[in-house]
Amino acid sequence: MSTELPTKPGQRKCSRKGCGNIATRCQGDGTFYCIKHHRFKRMRKCSASRSLKTPSFLELDTMLKNVSDMICPTCGSGMNWNAPHQGARGSVISLQHWDNGKMSFICCRCNNKHGRSKLGDDFFKLKPSEKFCPDCEQIKNRNDFYRDSSSPDGRDVRCKLCHKIMDQKRNKKRCAI
Repeated sequence: MSTELPTKPGQRKCSRKGCGNIATRCQGDGTFYCIKHHRFKRMRKCSASRSLKTPSFLELDTMLKNVSDMICPTCGSGMNWNAPHQGARGSVISLQHWDNGKMSFICCRCNNKHGRSKLGDDFFKLKPSEKFCPDCEQIKNRNDFYRDSSSPDGRDVRCKLCHKIMDQKRNKKRCAI
């Protein structure tokens, strides 16, 4: 369902059949897409390159109806079709392939956290007071991690115990030289 926008002379409409929105992106093959269909095309290309199920434009449009007001269902932050500025990449809508074979839209920030986690879909079941340590592969209390102001969540990647073990190994190598 698209609301057709008035075009000015020289403006093109989206090449997707039945869209009618003003095209903002030109593809190399001479087709023009509105920002939504441009993002859909990127999602499809990314899925295909990773050998994942590649949804059709119609499937993506149907899935979009389940996203209320462009809010990420996992973190509750607003999502955009395109990053309004350089630092806002995390708020861009992305396609998530779940372990059970289903797909949905979540923000890039949540999608990236999920992709880097060894927990798979269980990553989203962590409580706000918990964090996963990739070294010992255990879920621990956030207080078991050193503070790190450069980290997005304010805590170090490794738990204090694994951090200590890593420091001991590094010091052992230094002394051996």
